[in-house]
Amino acid sequence: MAVLEEDRDTLRELAIGEKVTNRTLIRQNLLAVEKSMQAKAGELSAVSEHLLTKTKELETGQSVK
Repeated sequence: MAVLEEDRDTLRELAIGEKVTNRTLIRQNLLAVEKSMQAKAGELSAVSEHLLTKTKELETGQSVK
């Protein structure tokens, strides 16, 4: 979420300083949301892989750290 908040601040500055059109603001905001979602998807994939590894270790009787 921190990335998204920074991007929102940037968008506000652009809107005030350069009178950016609403369409441009919407497009930039959607790109910021997409970037944030991709980061979260990456985090979830890493957690999922870790859990799968630990599950396999438990199933095969290996020690879990």
